[in-house]
Amino acid sequence: MELLVKAWDTGSARNLIIGNGDEAYLPLKIGKSKNEFCDLELVEVQSGTKSDVDTIRQLLTQNPWSQRALFSAA
Repeated sequence: MELLVKAWDTGSARNLIIGNGDEAYLPLKIGKSKNEFCDLELVEVQSGTKSDVDTIRQLLTQNPWSQRALFSAA
């Protein structure tokens, strides 16, 4: 699982940017020492009002974050 960062400045991460313009993002792997820029820990997941909570829950169980809290905006 990755965090897709939509804002950045200059630096070594610029060569990792995927896409162009408004569609550009910087993928960062979640977990301790999973990327060279920072450690990211997934604490909880919040779904949007139009999200399929069952699909999100299923995706979480397929990853190491199955025990994280899932909050639904619905």
